[in-house]
Amino acid sequence: MIAWLVGCGALLGALQGPLAPAEELPRPEPAAAQQADTAPADATATPNGRVQAAALLNESRWAVELRRMFTKQVEPPLGDTLTFIDGKLTSERLGPLGYAPGTFTLSIGPTGAPVWESTQLSRQDGIVLWRGELDRDTIRGTISRLPLAGASEDFRFEGKEILAATPSAQSAPVSPSAPTEAPSVPSQPQPPGPADVSGKPASGPSTR
Repeated sequence: MIAWLVGCGALLGALQGPLAPAEELPRPEPAAAQQADTAPADATATPNGRVQAAALLNESRWAVELRRMFTKQVEPPLGDTLTFIDGKLTSERLGPLGYAPGTFTLSIGPTGAPVWESTQLSRQDGIVLWRGELDRDTIRGTISRLPLAGASEDFRFEGKEILAATPSAQSAPVSPSAPTEAPSVPSQPQPPGPADVSGKPASGPSTR
């Protein structure tokens, strides 16, 4: 009996003592991290890609057509010209309504295409929200107009870039080293002119 009690006491002492550290197993990495390591890098998702996309959008003009959303009526599209310059968006159609140029921001969408957003304000009309996407030589997106009075309007837009016209040969400057002079024409006597509004005959060449 005494030996049994001594054995139990020794067992309890061993359990209360410090445990040997268990061998740590490597933790599995998340699937997203594994895909990020193995997937090829998207050039447009890098800062350089954003800079390249901004260079394509800045200082460009686009002719677009706006079509009303959430309506069953068939309406003709509305034309507009969008200009991106100095980091701001200008709408030719919204200018007469008092909308000032709005700063646009650029990001990379899920498909890798550049996505831009802009907000334009007008004290006399309200707010317009733009969201567009660049697809090579095509621009498309949505616009929401939130007027100060009345219901909001939503449109889809799509269009192409307006390429700058090349200067014609007629508009080329003339070289200053080759001045042109009008050919001299021998003077001839002019016939008497008609009478002016005062009724007096116009003076002709002197016969003296």
